[in-house]
Amino acid sequence: MDIKTKVYLTDFYEKKSAKGHRYFTGRLGYSAVVLLQDKKADSKNPKWRLFAQETPLKKSGEQDSLTSYINTNDHTNNNINNDHGR
Repeated sequence: MDIKTKVYLTDFYEKKSAKGHRYFTGRLGYSAVVLLQDKKADSKNPKWRLFAQETPLKKSGEQDSLTSYINTNDHTNNNINNDHGR
């Protein structure tokens, strides 16, 4: 990737779910974004899945619904809508 063609979009913050799973979260405009590791992927080639959800801007300290979902569900099975827009 040529540095001249790169466009900065957002920062991601590494977090750990209540069940001990690592994930990354951030914001992109009015969307909350989260990267979840696909546990079904080949262990030699880890795969991360990016999910986005439109949310209103939150007040400091509030959890967005994606973070709430991660902390209450087992995301290792990728139970979030997997239809890839199909």
